Amino acid sequence: MKVLFVDDEPRVLEAIQRMLSDAAGSWEVITASSGPEALAMLEESRFDVIVTDIRMPGMDGAALLSKVHERWPSMTRIVLSGHTDQEHAMRAIGSAHQFLSKPCSPKKLTEVVENAFYLSALTPNSRIRELAAAVHRLPAMPKVHERILTLIDGSNASVRDAADLVSQDPGLCAKILRVVNSAFFARGQVVRDVRTATARVGLDLLRALVLSERASCGLSGKRVEQIQRDALDAAAVTMRIVSPDDQRTAFTAALLCDVGTLVLEQGAPDEIAAVRAHAAESLLPLHVAEKELLGSSHADVGGYVLGLWGVPPVIVDAVLGHHDLGRDPSALSAAVYVAHCIVAGDVVSAEAAERAGVASRLAEIRQAYIEDKYAA
Repeated sequence: MKVLFVDDEPRVLEAIQRMLSDAAGSWEVITASSGPEALAMLEESRFDVIVTDIRMPGMDGAALLSKVHERWPSMTRIVLSGHTDQEHAMRAIGSAHQFLSKPCSPKKLTEVVENAFYLSALTPNSRIRELAAAVHRLPAMPKVHERILTLIDGSNASVRDAADLVSQDPGLCAKILRVVNSAFFARGQVVRDVRTATARVGLDLLRALVLSERASCGLSGKRVEQIQRDALDAAAVTMRIVSPDDQRTAFTAALLCDVGTLVLEQGAPDEIAAVRAHAAESLLPLHVAEKELLGSSHADVGGYVLGLWGVPPVIVDAVLGHHDLGRDPSALSAAVYVAHCIVAGDVVSAEAAERAGVASRLAEIRQAYIEDKYAA
């Protein structure tokens, strides 16, 4: 793996090379002291990851990553900075996958980079991998955004009410989790649920994020609304499965499970149309048809995108496993898997129900979902 570090201070670059001499193992570490120097190196050689400071004279880190995003979209893009204000963070949020703060331990830095490299292996199709790495905005729910802005601009705005609205839009939820788990906000604390994330962002920044999302031109319409309704249904069912202590995290994980579908529908409409036709003709579940034609399912793509964005691993694991539990799933991942089976009308295996702790309640949970759906 080839990693490019960019910083205008030579001592910082020397420290990074010393720090990673043992921790990085098989990495090839190259350094550049400015944005233009980094771009010249990228023109001449292929890199897997770029890690840059944000505040640099001339071309700053945000401008550099914007160019990298445009010209080499499949490259993992990370900010490593000790002085990132809100203005710089908002400029870089569209181009950087993650924000790390100085000083950063070798363990943390290597974990982030190695995890991004591991997740990329889930998408062997180079076009799909490039599409997933390039995405910085997901399809939005304009009606939800209008309601959020109306709430914030009103006289009785509350974070709780705003969080309830954010939870109706998986794309916005993913964006806010990405922001609050960046070094700019996290301060060492991992945020796993949409309500805490909304409170951490605050109403002023939430308004700015919503306006930013509205300004983007993305996929919209009935298909997106159906995807997001199914995600909300699965999130609601998951709440019935897990313990009260896990409900917020489980709800958020289930809500984000179809992020990969949104990415594919937005960026690869022709491929997805072919997948749907193949699934219908061969009587296959959609995620199986995706694997056959694309090499990756929407679960793989969603897990890759959310992992790149620094969304907590417990959520990424649930997204990756919501159609295929794997060998040793957590109880939360199993609960999300069971919920998605119920919403899709699929058979829930005895093993999955047991792992989720609902073997004796499965019929009751399924019946409650059916009653709620028809009542609505």
